[in-house]
Amino acid sequence: MLFFYPALHEAAHALVAKICGAEVVNIEVVPIARTDIVTEHCDRMEIILIMMSGGVLPVLLLFAFPQGPYYIYHIKLIVALISASSAVTSVIYVLQYMKGKEYLYDDAVRLLKYVPDAQFAVLAILVVQFVVSLAYCIMTKPINRITDILKNQPLKND
Repeated sequence: MLFFYPALHEAAHALVAKICGAEVVNIEVVPIARTDIVTEHCDRMEIILIMMSGGVLPVLLLFAFPQGPYYIYHIKLIVALISASSAVTSVIYVLQYMKGKEYLYDDAVRLLKYVPDAQFAVLAILVVQFVVSLAYCIMTKPINRITDILKNQPLKND
């Protein structure tokens, strides 16, 4: 997951950038995940979509793919948990940015540097990302699933 989620996150930025007509110059996952995008021909809304897609698109993919085998279930659950924690972290960074502190590695803060009046939109997107990610975790009932798996495991005599 150390490489999968950042790769998914950056691929989401690149995909939405291509859809919006921006030029994707570079995508890196190691050592620090980032995507270099030229957005000079994009309007304000397209820039917001590109910058916020890294957190939102992985959440949408949770619902696009079927549950499948147990390892798919767990990968999707981890993606949802990472997405939820990422949204909380970004909200904290945005609130700090609004008080004059900067954290330039966060997409939401970088977006606010380009579009300063998008604070409400950015916070709304982050809250929706958090709520949907958390709702996914609750809806999939991981505790019930683990309990069922453990109940159905035969006991081994050593």
